[in-house]
Amino acid sequence: MKKLYSMILKNMGILVLGVVLLSANTTSNFAVHQPKVPQGIKKYKKI
Repeated sequence: MKKLYSMILKNMGILVLGVVLLSANTTSNFAVHQPKVPQGIKKYKKI
């Protein structure tokens, strides 16, 4: 039983490490998609 727990925890650790490395090295779609600011909004911007 102890061997089974050890094997499960090892595999979960490898999976978590993979997810952490993947999420740290990629950007989300929300950050990539940034539409251009319309020209008309510049008159409302405070300097």
